[in-house]
Amino acid sequence: MTALLNNCIPFVFLAFFFQSSEVFYTSSKLKSVELISVEDAAYSIIDDDDAVVSIEEKQDQNGIIYWYRRLETPVCLTGTCKLIDVGIFWDFKGDFFGLEVYGEDLTKTDHSVFKEEDYNKLISILNDDWSMLREYEFSDLLSEEEVDGVSGATREELASEVVDDAVYTTYTLWHLVHLGEKEKLIDLTLSQLNKNDELLHAIIGAQEESYDYFILDQMIEQKIAFSDKIQLLVVSGITSDKRVFRKKAMDALKQCNLGDHSIQRTLSGVYEESTIQEKLKILDALTGVAPGDELTDSLIKDCELYNEWFLIQLLEVLTNGSGYKEQIKALQDRLVKSEISEIRELALKIQIEPAIKP
Repeated sequence: MTALLNNCIPFVFLAFFFQSSEVFYTSSKLKSVELISVEDAAYSIIDDDDAVVSIEEKQDQNGIIYWYRRLETPVCLTGTCKLIDVGIFWDFKGDFFGLEVYGEDLTKTDHSVFKEEDYNKLISILNDDWSMLREYEFSDLLSEEEVDGVSGATREELASEVVDDAVYTTYTLWHLVHLGEKEKLIDLTLSQLNKNDELLHAIIGAQEESYDYFILDQMIEQKIAFSDKIQLLVVSGITSDKRVFRKKAMDALKQCNLGDHSIQRTLSGVYEESTIQEKLKILDALTGVAPGDELTDSLIKDCELYNEWFLIQLLEVLTNGSGYKEQIKALQDRLVKSEISEIRELALKIQIEPAIKP
C-alpha cells in the first residue's frame, strides 16, 4: 500500500533497525494467544501498488499459523506527518486478528494520546472488512469546512467509521489491514497447508466453525489436496444440523473418494433424509462412481418420483451399481417415453447391463 499517503510521504517503508521493542498497546484478542516466531519463516507478498511487503509467520501453541507485518508508516495530522510504529496480525484465513503499537501510543490531531475506548473503537473498525473507508481516497476524508483555520472536519458520513479526531490514523491502518492483503495471505496459507499435514490436522482439530468452513471452501475450489482428514471433515459436515456447515460439506462431496465404503455407508443414511436439492448434489457427486449395495438400497427408493430431470441423474448413478437391474430398466423405459425430448435423448444414451441370471 505504498501510494496510500501521497499527500504526505510518497511511500510506506520498513525500518526495523530503528524500531522500538517497547509495546504500548496490544489488542485484546491478541493477548489471548501466545504467538512465537517461526525460524526462517519470512515471506513476501505484492501489495495493491505492486510493492514488495515483508510478512512473517508466527504460530500458536497448537501449531496454527498467523501472519505478521511490522512497519513504520506516516500518518498526517494537523499539516504535518508523523510516523507510527505498528504490528499487524492476521489469522491463517487472512482475516484481521490484532494490532500492536510500539514506541509510543497513537495520537490524535490535537496530539492527545489514544485512550482505551479509542483503541477499542479502532479495533472494531479494523475488524470490518466492508467499512465505508474502502470507498474513499485519502484526500477526500475531510469536508471543505475549516476548523480553527488548520484542517477540515471529518466528513459527516464517516464519523462512525473512524476514531474521533483520528481519521487519518484510522484510514491508514484500515487500508494496511484490508486492501489486497487477504487473498495474498490465503495463498501463503495454502502453500503451507499443501506441504504440512500437521498444520491441516491442527486447524481441523481446533473444531472451530470458521476454520472448518475455510478448509471446505478451499477444497471446493480445489486449492488444497484431498486427504483422509478432510474427508472426515466432509462426513462430519453432511451429517450436521448446522445449515452452513452441511451446505459447504455437500458442495465439497465431489472432491471426496466416494468409492470408499465408509463414506457410502454414511451417504446412504444422509441421502434418505436430504432435501431434493441435497439429493441432486449427492447424485452429481456420485457421477461415475459405483454405488455399493447399501447406498443403492437408498437410491432406488426414489425411482417413483415425478421429477424427470432428477430421475435422469438418479438413473445415471444407479446404472453404475450391480443390483436392481429390473427396476433400473423400468425407470429407463419410463423416461424414454417422456414428453421432454431432452429427457428421451438422455435416457436412450444410458447403457444398462442386463442382470446376470443364476
